[in-house]
Amino acid sequence: MFTFFKISMCNYMTNSKLDILSKPSFYGQVLSGFIILYCVYVYFIDKSDNMNNLVMVFLLGISISIHSIWHLLMEINYDFNPIASIFV
Repeated sequence: MFTFFKISMCNYMTNSKLDILSKPSFYGQVLSGFIILYCVYVYFIDKSDNMNNLVMVFLLGISISIHSIWHLLMEINYDFNPIASIFV
């Protein structure tokens, strides 16, 4: 089986637990979680009639989540952290 990435979580998880606050994948997952939670709130509790906008916001949350998963893979394999390079 051919894989593009060699995932080694052992080295990634040995860092300090506060290092996660400087990772863009963490913020991407938190943002997408809030967006999807908002969509669930609007659909079930607020009973919105405008489904087109709700579907577009839900797809935005999913796309942010997928983008942040790619950031996580780049952080693990290449030590890529654009937040650290901006604030150096």
